[in-house]
Amino acid sequence: AGERMLAAHDGEVPALEVLNQAAEVLRADDDDERALILLAMADVYYALSEHDEAARAVDRALERGEPATAHRIRAQNIIGKIAYSRGRFDEAAKIFLENQERAEASEHDHLALQARVNRGLAEFNLRNYEDAREILERALSETRAAGDINYEALALVNLGVICQRTSDIGRSIRYF
Repeated sequence: AGERMLAAHDGEVPALEVLNQAAEVLRADDDDERALILLAMADVYYALSEHDEAARAVDRALERGEPATAHRIRAQNIIGKIAYSRGRFDEAAKIFLENQERAEASEHDHLALQARVNRGLAEFNLRNYEDAREILERALSETRAAGDINYEALALVNLGVICQRTSDIGRSIRYF
């Protein structure tokens, strides 16, 4: 699959090349490091819209041993994003909620923030605009406190769109 993907992208997917090399030299008994590399590969596959490959990489990351809590949270986030990308917004929202709760309980604040923003997007696509607004407003506050401009921008844009969809044009301007 990796070769097929490299060929489809004219052999220029440097992240996958590096990750494949890392996986080859990785010690077989280091499950935590192996999970980390496979989850990075899953992220790359997801970014390239190779969702089946992303899901397989997640499965491989979780198949041996008990990966660190952060790795399990990250794996579930990828699975949620795959469900979201396939239009399964109910499933994605549930995954992101569980993930958010797991991340909060284990004090992985940034992973909780990612799950919250993703959950807000899923609720938005379910047309649960008030729920989405609440979730994304809280996330916006957290992104600003954390200095995470990527998720801040995502929250702002989607809050603006929610306001437009609910005919709150004055408020939408504040977000845009």
